Amino acid sequence: MAHPGHNHKAEALERRSAVANMSRRSLAHCQDKLAARGLDVKNVQRRQAMAQQLRKGALAKRDFDTVLNTTHHSTLTGITPNIDPSTLFVGNNSCVLAPETTEGPYYVVGELFRSNVTDDMAGIPLYMDIQLINTNTCEPLEGVALDFWHCNATGVYSGVSASGNGNSDTDTANLNATYGRGIQATDIEGALQFQSIFPGHYMSRKSHSWP
Repeated sequence: MAHPGHNHKAEALERRSAVANMSRRSLAHCQDKLAARGLDVKNVQRRQAMAQQLRKGALAKRDFDTVLNTTHHSTLTGITPNIDPSTLFVGNNSCVLAPETTEGPYYVVGELFRSNVTDDMAGIPLYMDIQLINTNTCEPLEGVALDFWHCNATGVYSGVSASGNGNSDTDTANLNATYGRGIQATDIEGALQFQSIFPGHYMSRKSHSWP
């Protein structure tokens, strides 16, 4: 142990209690400050540039009428090719830091610092723009490393040999795989990006990712 006699269990309980008692549960109180700093405008510009770059080649061309007549589980209406980018990209679907829970059985230590974690995985392309904001100061968090991992389209995690991971616990062929795993650090605006594929589901769990 690095610190003999240190009570790690008590420390973990204290940390969970501190996070659980955080009064802020959204970024609603930060909107004026974020707008004054120009972060809303920068978010729109960054996300619009990302979307335009993807449309140049990364995303397959689709029939406009078909897309409009397909349910995408969104309440946003009136979308046209000429819509103001701020309508699409200014909002933040905020996830507030929650007390620690299990990190899951398929976490792997020492992943690569990279934004593209596809490793030639087949599936629906997924592009993420993530921003970290301190809910107490309303300031972006720069230099925070976010460890991101999820399974492939068929619900199998890389780097793991286990009976519940789509293969038997004696199958070691998957141990050296790294798909769906990566680490990125936030920039001065608290932002980072990941490129992957939409994760599939597996027994007893819905589709999800772990940050």
